[in-house]
Amino acid sequence: MKKIFLPLFAVVALSVSIISCKSSGPRPVAEKFLNSLMHMNFEEAKSVSDSTTKQLLEQGESFMSMVPDSVKAQSKNIKVNIKDVKEEGDKATVTFNTSKLADIQTLNLVKVNGKWLVKMSKNEQAPPMADEPMPASGADAAMDTSNVPPMDTTAVPAK
Repeated sequence: MKKIFLPLFAVVALSVSIISCKSSGPRPVAEKFLNSLMHMNFEEAKSVSDSTTKQLLEQGESFMSMVPDSVKAQSKNIKVNIKDVKEEGDKATVTFNTSKLADIQTLNLVKVNGKWLVKMSKNEQAPPMADEPMPASGADAAMDTSNVPPMDTTAVPAK
């Protein structure tokens, strides 16, 4: 019995150590961030974000009060599919798509004090949370010229 138990224990211990090492890599961090963001759980997304990304998430969170409840409910069903993870030293790039948006998106991560964190800048667009853009409102709607015909800018001779 001892002969079977010892190798079995060694296999289990090795498996646990491998899994625990993998759980802190860029892939699980990206999965946690993206799933949290898609499901509008900003606090959990912030837990794996650098300081700049946390600020951006706080700004996005403030706009969520304007999102209809139906969109919030639909967001709970979005699935994230990690396509690839490229790790280069203390930086990683994760490519992914979602069940709502088939286009491949990228997410950048950095290793800070031995911990992988999502790094987004103000110049980067946050991963889209739905397959349709939100309707324009307020000043954005007033400036929307997508369905205005072009003006004729040829000069009309004065009489």
